[in-house]
Amino acid sequence: MIGDSDIDDSSSSGSDHVNFSDPTKDSAVETTTGRQIASKRSKKKRVSKSQHSLDTMRQRVSHLMSIFEENGWFIPMPESTAPHQINNTKKSGGKVWSNRNYGADKKRQRKQSERVMLETRIQQLEAVLKDEHGYDTM
Repeated sequence: MIGDSDIDDSSSSGSDHVNFSDPTKDSAVETTTGRQIASKRSKKKRVSKSQHSLDTMRQRVSHLMSIFEENGWFIPMPESTAPHQINNTKKSGGKVWSNRNYGADKKRQRKQSERVMLETRIQQLEAVLKDEHGYDTM
C-alpha cells in the first residue's frame, strides 16, 4: 500500500514526474545539447581562423584567379621562389636529429615554403590586377 500511495502522489503532480519509458524525449535532449556544442565549436573555429592561414590564403588565390577568368584576362605564371628558400634555410648547429624531429622539421619547412609561395602569388596577382587592369581587389 505504501508503494501505491507513492505512485498516486507522483502521477498527480505531473510536472515533477520523469517518464523513463519514453526514450525519445531523453535522446532529443541529448541531441539538442550535442548540436549546440557542435555549433559552438564550429563558431569558435570560424572566429579563431587566422586571416593568414594557409586555407585562407589558398582561397584568396582562387578568388583572384577567378577575377582574371571572369574578365577574360591572361593569368600570369607564378614567379619563382628559389631565392626565398635559399635565405630561409637554417643550419642544424651540431644537433642530433631523431627521426621524429626530422619529420617535424620537414613538415615545418613544407608549410613555410607553401606560405611563401602563396604570399608571393597573392602579391603578384594583386599587382597585375591593380597596375595593368586598374582593378581594385579590396
